[in-house]
Amino acid sequence: MKKWIGLGAVVVVVVVGTWWVWRGRRPGVGAPAEEVVRFVASPGFGRMGEGQRAGYVARVREMSTGERNDAMGRAGLSAEGREAVLVAAYEGVTVNPIEEFTKLKTAVERRKYLDRMIAAGATASTKDAAFGDSDWRKRFLEGTSPEERARLAEFVSGLRQRRKELGLPE
Repeated sequence: MKKWIGLGAVVVVVVVGTWWVWRGRRPGVGAPAEEVVRFVASPGFGRMGEGQRAGYVARVREMSTGERNDAMGRAGLSAEGREAVLVAAYEGVTVNPIEEFTKLKTAVERRKYLDRMIAAGATASTKDAAFGDSDWRKRFLEGTSPEERARLAEFVSGLRQRRKELGLPE
């Protein structure tokens, strides 16, 4: 009887140990997009060093907005998880595209700027550019000044108009 109890205890330890190691496993940078964004939204990502995070950050940045939103949806991320992915993706990015756009004086400069953003896949559509779900969008907008909201509205309006001119979906 003691032999079976001992054997049972060993099995439990092995199973629990395997589960413990496996649950902490991080996906490779080349893993499916939903696995990458799920990991980037997890506490384990935050515990990694900056050098270790770089590959994941680059992977999330190179996803189009639509691809990233789809992956976050398939991963079942909450609004906070989606926000964590976006914050991680843009940490260290000092160029604000909205500010850059509104600094341009001529319509030609603005059109070229929007064309570069569209060509780079920075915005799959202006609906994607609405920053995820309505709760996240509300929290984002509450943290901005009226001037920042006006610049955002001007940018999104210009982007929508340019996409329409190019025959792209809104």
